Amino acid sequence: AQAAVPAQGAHRVGLLGCCVTEADEAVLQMVRQLGLQIAADAMECPFDGTRPTIAQRPNAPFFSWLRQLGQVNRLEGWVLLRQTWCDLYHAEVARLKSETALPWLDLETGAYPAIEALRTRAEAFVEVLANRVPMDSGTAERGRA
Repeated sequence: AQAAVPAQGAHRVGLLGCCVTEADEAVLQMVRQLGLQIAADAMECPFDGTRPTIAQRPNAPFFSWLRQLGQVNRLEGWVLLRQTWCDLYHAEVARLKSETALPWLDLETGAYPAIEALRTRAEAFVEVLANRVPMDSGTAERGRA
């Protein structure tokens, strides 16, 4: 997982998912244009075997690793870039949200992502992040600033 320094005023988010396809590049560009800075890249491709994955059973170490990654990188939320065929992430969306205690933007892309529909969801996610009050513990609490 890589860390990056976000632009001033950007929301620090982590990026998670199977693989970034060529079609996903337009989605990632849109996400960045909306002020979301990828401060932690936890994409599974290429897999190097040095970290837990969602496919491992039990996968509790994966969720523990995500929480730690979020705290170390002071993330405000997560973006799940999910291919239609990626059943593992689709099955774990609810657990991802509850285990990390941060907002999630679940973007199902596929071969031909509907950019404008995804943009609407991403804009709502940016509003959620803008209205959160950070807690001292490295996680965030819902509420208006």
